[in-house]
Amino acid sequence: MRDPTAIWHMVISGTIGLALLLLVVSLTLEDHSRLRLNWRTGIVLGLLWFLLGLPAQIFVMTQVDVQAVLEQTHIPAENAGLVVMALYIGLILGFTISVVKIAWYMLVYHAAAVQWSELRPDPFPLLQRRGRAPWAAIGGAAAFGVAAGGISAAVLKLLGVSTSDALKVYTAFGPSAANAGLYVRLPVLVLAVSGAALAEELLFRGVLFGWLLRLSRNRTAGIVLATVLVSLVWALVHLPNTDAPWIKCGQIFLISMVLCEFARRWCLEAAIAAHVGLNVAALLISAAIA
Repeated sequence: MRDPTAIWHMVISGTIGLALLLLVVSLTLEDHSRLRLNWRTGIVLGLLWFLLGLPAQIFVMTQVDVQAVLEQTHIPAENAGLVVMALYIGLILGFTISVVKIAWYMLVYHAAAVQWSELRPDPFPLLQRRGRAPWAAIGGAAAFGVAAGGISAAVLKLLGVSTSDALKVYTAFGPSAANAGLYVRLPVLVLAVSGAALAEELLFRGVLFGWLLRLSRNRTAGIVLATVLVSLVWALVHLPNTDAPWIKCGQIFLISMVLCEFARRWCLEAAIAAHVGLNVAALLISAAIA
């Protein structure tokens, strides 16, 4: 029987996901006239997200350890054929959805670009090639992300909190150690978590945070409220991802507040750089101390 708490966490995440879907669609319909100005950059970002995650999908599809799956799920060995078929159907469907999501991230970028264009003249200096690129800020944000990821992974490990779902997934469903060790998995995982960082920043700091700032007209109280709300939502989305949800969510909430400030003060690319550094550092440190 599934853990009721885990099911409740998944319901919360699903509800937030549906709300964000409706927000992106409504913002796209609200100002679709500028979509023709943003679709090329959006498609490039969607394709980048897809390519970053593609090695992980290929890795899983070609190296599924059926025996590990049977042991994890306690399914009798005589049902191995059905398990294999179900696994591959799920993997193929996941791949298909990933292809479709290239267009989805085009809409996400468009919605984010429209919101932030109301707040500052150069919301995406790198992506839109306007203004002088704030390389110092982006580099500093990336350094913060690396430091935060490393420290967070170490502290959570000391507290006994699981820090890397990607490692758990590939340990259970990837090849055995005799076929491919962690040195093979890590490059694949690094790409996957980088793609996740890009996707989450476009959606949370890009669309949701930008929309809330625009509604608040960038006033101080509105900035604080928007930062807290986005951080809370981003933390709640991660509820199903750990065995100690409230500790993990507290960590994510605090980091989110910093990422929101990076996006507001500098640009969304700074928040993306920080998030990529955070994910990669947390993954590598988790692998080193696992």
